[in-house]
Amino acid sequence: DIWFSGRMMDRSTEQIIKSIDGVEATYGMYGTSNIELEGRTEKLRTVQGVNKSKYMDYFKYNVTQELLEELETGRYILVTHPMKEKLGLKKGDTLTLRMKRGKREYKVSGFFNSLMHNGDIYLVAERYYKMDMGEKFYEDIFIKTTKDPIEVEKQIKKKFQRSKPYVSTMKEEERRNMEQNGQLLSMMQGFSIISMVIGIFGVLNNLLISFMERKHSLAVFRSVGMSKPQIIKMMFIESFTGGLIGGVVGMLGGLLSILVVQYVLRAINLPLTIHYSGVLFINAMLAGIVIMVVSSIGPAMRSSKINIIEAIKYE
Repeated sequence: DIWFSGRMMDRSTEQIIKSIDGVEATYGMYGTSNIELEGRTEKLRTVQGVNKSKYMDYFKYNVTQELLEELETGRYILVTHPMKEKLGLKKGDTLTLRMKRGKREYKVSGFFNSLMHNGDIYLVAERYYKMDMGEKFYEDIFIKTTKDPIEVEKQIKKKFQRSKPYVSTMKEEERRNMEQNGQLLSMMQGFSIISMVIGIFGVLNNLLISFMERKHSLAVFRSVGMSKPQIIKMMFIESFTGGLIGGVVGMLGGLLSILVVQYVLRAINLPLTIHYSGVLFINAMLAGIVIMVVSSIGPAMRSSKINIIEAIKYE
């Protein structure tokens, strides 16, 4: 329910938190950032030393209890699927980590999914982490409450007002994360809207230019017997087929863009899965046809009113 982070947090800090009214249970977790890999340029952004008995009570990952128990049997490491692809790893590979007490080899024992820290997260056994890092302080303390987390958060901040730790409810963390992702997705949506607006004006412009270039041809058609309704019908058929072809090409281009964007998001360590609706694609195609047909109304009306003699002289 609550995320607590500060400096030099140990079991005494955990006991103080447990004494606060409304706190049900706590989990002090060890971890560090930016551990270097031997022979690689990449760094492990977040390595957590996990307690197999408590970890799954505080984190909802698709990690089985068997995998956590295997971590305790030796220097094993669990890697997220995005980092598996980025580092080109497979089960059984060995990563040499530059820990505080020297280089240590960890064997990859499995993989899991997580968006925490943009998916750049790794799990090792708590006892091996403490042994290799010489760490005695927690990185974070996670808190379960029996009362409203917001009220308990206020009490914790009051209790630790001198040291001023970072304290936040998980609902607030989720809201902030949604806002940050929302900003990124809004930018992507903004580019899409701008592209659509440019496309609509492009359609209008092309139809007007096409009408001006074909005035002579339309006048010739009229002079050999084509009626005004036939000219209007011809232009509407052209706009309909043009909209249909453009809509189909747009759908294929949209699908291709989605595939490309997924790789772009992975490259910036934001492994979001993009979902799309087939109905939305069909509606977009129909909208393209409608825009094309509506845009052709003006040129069609003007073509039916052209002066044949003047238009034939038009070059």
